[in-house]
Amino acid sequence: ADVHLPFRDGTFDLVVLCDSLAYLSNPARSLEEARRVLRPAGRIALAVRWRSLDTAAQDVFFRLLDRVGEEHPIVVPQQRDSRGLLGEPPVIREVLSQAGFRGPWTTSLVSGDRSGSAADWLDFMAWTGPRPYALISTLAPGQRRRLEAQLDREMRRLGDEGFRHHHAYTFAGAVAG
Repeated sequence: ADVHLPFRDGTFDLVVLCDSLAYLSNPARSLEEARRVLRPAGRIALAVRWRSLDTAAQDVFFRLLDRVGEEHPIVVPQQRDSRGLLGEPPVIREVLSQAGFRGPWTTSLVSGDRSGSAADWLDFMAWTGPRPYALISTLAPGQRRRLEAQLDREMRRLGDEGFRHHHAYTFAGAVAG
C-alpha cells in the first residue's frame, strides 16, 4: 500500500516514530513521507528494536511461537525477521540517508530482566509486538498450558540464561534534507 500522510509539504518541525517503523507496510516509503511533511531543517526521531541483541531465551521463544503460528487459526502475516535489521545502527543510518535525511545519528539503550516462570514469560513476551500478542492472547487454555510446558523445558536447558530478556533499542535521528 502506498503511504500518504494528509498534510502539506513542510508542515512539521518534528516527526517521531517510537517502536513502529518495523510494523509499517513500507518502512522506506514511510520515512520518505515523513521527510516530505517536515519543514527544511525539521528533524525525525526514531526508536527501533535492536533484535540482534535478543537473548538465547528470546530466540527460543520466537522459534516456539513460529510453531504455534503454524498450528493456530489466527494469521498474522508479518514474520518476526522480515524487518529485523532496521534496529542495527548502521542499517537505520543508511535507511535514513536513502530516505533523504542528512546527518543520521544513533545511540542505544539496552536493559533487561529475568522472568520467574513460563506463565510470567508469556505474559511479558505477548507485548513484544503485534504477532506475539495476536497469537498468545488468542490461545485456548490447553494450548497455552502446552506452550508453557514447552517453554519451561527449553528454558531449563538454557540454565542461567533461561527466561532472560533484553529490551534493546536503537534511537536514531536526522535532519530533513
